[in-house]
Amino acid sequence: MKVYTQPPGNPVERNGDRIYLGRDCPPLDSPRRPHLGLGYLRRSLPEQIVKLRARLERHATAAERASLGDEFGADLEELAEEFCQKADRVLQAYPPEISPAALAPETLLEANRDFRELKHVLSDAEVVVREMEERLLATSSEAARYLTKLRKDLTNDVNYILMKINGRISDTVNGIHI
Repeated sequence: MKVYTQPPGNPVERNGDRIYLGRDCPPLDSPRRPHLGLGYLRRSLPEQIVKLRARLERHATAAERASLGDEFGADLEELAEEFCQKADRVLQAYPPEISPAALAPETLLEANRDFRELKHVLSDAEVVVREMEERLLATSSEAARYLTKLRKDLTNDVNYILMKINGRISDTVNGIHI
């Protein structure tokens, strides 16, 4: 599911006024997300990078692609691979329900640490994408919008882990109930 703003009025006439907010994949058959949604993030990141590469190949000029250089793409691929490896370890190490009802506080703290490491990898990927985006925006490239979308998705993923996962686990372990 991709999330956009939608101003009042006829959606067909005002389609150009949308602002991309990000993406999410809520399960339709359950209110709970297995592994707190990590499986979706793990599958989504490599798919988004493949789409980004294809879009840059189609929409960026040869000069724009050259200005990005191979180092950005290689760095992004490396970070995605690191994220996938760490995510796979978390998916294997913990049951689908990561909650105080299913896990002891010590195990929740370990899971919290593992999710924090995932968040740091996503933050590093967001920095790489931001640098790529800034280079293309400096040349007023239309292709920068694809980097903007990926950057926003990465920012949303970082915030999701920070607030929804790390925050909730910390509150639970510390006995904070709001």
